[in-house]
Amino acid sequence: MNRTLSAVASLILLCSTLSGQSRAPKKEVPSVGTVSGTVSTVSGSLITIMEGWVTIDATGATFAGRQGSASIADIKPGTRIDAAITSAGAGGTLQASRIIILDLPDGSLSAAVEAVSATNSTLTVLGRTIQVTSATRIFGSKRDQMTLADIKVGDHVTVEVNATASGLAAEAIHVQTPLPDMPRPDMSIDGTVKSIAADSWIITTRDSRDVTVLVNAQTKIEGSPKVGDAVHVIARSDAAGNIVALAISLAVTRPPTPPPSTGSFEGVVKSIGAREWLVDTIRVLVSEKTIITGSPAVGDTVRVTGTRSRDGSFLAVKIEKK
Repeated sequence: MNRTLSAVASLILLCSTLSGQSRAPKKEVPSVGTVSGTVSTVSGSLITIMEGWVTIDATGATFAGRQGSASIADIKPGTRIDAAITSAGAGGTLQASRIIILDLPDGSLSAAVEAVSATNSTLTVLGRTIQVTSATRIFGSKRDQMTLADIKVGDHVTVEVNATASGLAAEAIHVQTPLPDMPRPDMSIDGTVKSIAADSWIITTRDSRDVTVLVNAQTKIEGSPKVGDAVHVIARSDAAGNIVALAISLAVTRPPTPPPSTGSFEGVVKSIGAREWLVDTIRVLVSEKTIITGSPAVGDTVRVTGTRSRDGSFLAVKIEKK
């Protein structure tokens, strides 16, 4: 009898242990790399890109797009994707843990608003009348939701648009009101360092003018420039009219590489604004859906994933600190 009870107790203990093991959280599988490209075919959970030369298994993967969460149903031939890869399976199939759909709009316009019509649900930017629909998302600089009635003539906006048979339709409107606690760069200076003091530098510009720029504890100085070096200065004007340097870096002696039409590029963050970053010499537009990882700051190297617009700026889906 005692042996029977002992065996039953042992069995209960074993079942309890196995049950606890089954409830233990799964370890997140680290990424071994990323791939990006244009989708050729979708069959079940298998996605091929690069004309079928690369196959991705999306079983168990999470999906994200500009509208937030997404699914494999949102991926069609011709869609651009960026996938985090955890392993290479049988036959060279790549296992994905996360897939970002680069479903970016046709383009964007960024300028002051010239006219707003509540009656026609339109606004005019750079002489173009843009239709605003019930699906248009409108956000302020603090990412608070707004309506067309909140937009005034003279407001600076970035409008993400899609081209239709009847004209331009706004997908999203970002009203770029400067944040009081975030200085925005309003000028850049290229020249040669003439002198360096504790609180100011003198830069001789290419047209032989001497410009004094103030430096402080927040000024990012990259590459240890010295007197006689060619530098690039990103600066702003303070209330007294002084030029205050946000960043000073050694000038690039080679022509900058333009970003790809779609995909990723790496560069150094020169400035960070509410809706626009400067990475190397490239204007990077961000929105409330842009995924930003690693808390990058001015001076950090980042990898930007997105699509280049017609005006040469880069619409970012993801920015990650390297």
